Amino acid sequence: MLKPKVTLLTTVKNTTNASLCGVPANGERVVFCSPSWVLLSGVVNALSSGQLQAWDIQGNLLTPPLAAGAAMELVTEAQSFQSMKGFPAFPSYAMTVGLHWNLSAVNAMMDTIGADILTTDLAALGTTKEAVLGIIDPAIRLVSLGMFLESAAFLRTLTPSAFLTATRLELYSKMLEAANAIQ
Repeated sequence: MLKPKVTLLTTVKNTTNASLCGVPANGERVVFCSPSWVLLSGVVNALSSGQLQAWDIQGNLLTPPLAAGAAMELVTEAQSFQSMKGFPAFPSYAMTVGLHWNLSAVNAMMDTIGADILTTDLAALGTTKEAVLGIIDPAIRLVSLGMFLESAAFLRTLTPSAFLTATRLELYSKMLEAANAIQ
C-alpha cells in the first residue's frame, strides 16, 4: 500500500535547460503517485541532485534528500505494480492490477487533499470543512472506487470558490490524472 510519505511529492520543476525525466526544460509537471513517471531512468538522481525540484501540495519546496526519499519509496511500490502488470498478459488481469494501484493510491490521495483542507484557515475564506466536502463529495465517491479520471473530470466542472480556487481544482485534477494507473 502507498505510504503517507509519498504524498509529499506533488509537483516537480526541471531546473535544467534540457528535457529531463519527461519534464520540459525549466518546466513543471504534477507527478503525484505516478507509477509510470517515477520508474523513468534518473528520476531519483535528478531529485537528489536538485536538477528536479519538488514541492508538496501546499507549495513547500522539499529538500533534495526528502524528495529523493519520497520518490524511492514510490519506486518500490511502482516496481511491484509493474511486475504484476501484464503477467499473465490478459487484458482483464492488467485492468485489475491498474485498479489495485488506484485503490491503494486512494489513501494517499485522501490524506493529501484532507491535509490541504485541514491546514487551510477555511473560516478566513468564509467556508467550512463540511461545505468544502459537500461540494467535492461526488469526486470523493469516484476516487473511493478508483475512478480517478472521472473524478478529475468532475472537479473541472466545479465553479471555483474561495477555497476551491481554479488553481487548486486544477492541481487536484492533475494529481488524480498522474496517479491513475488504469489505461
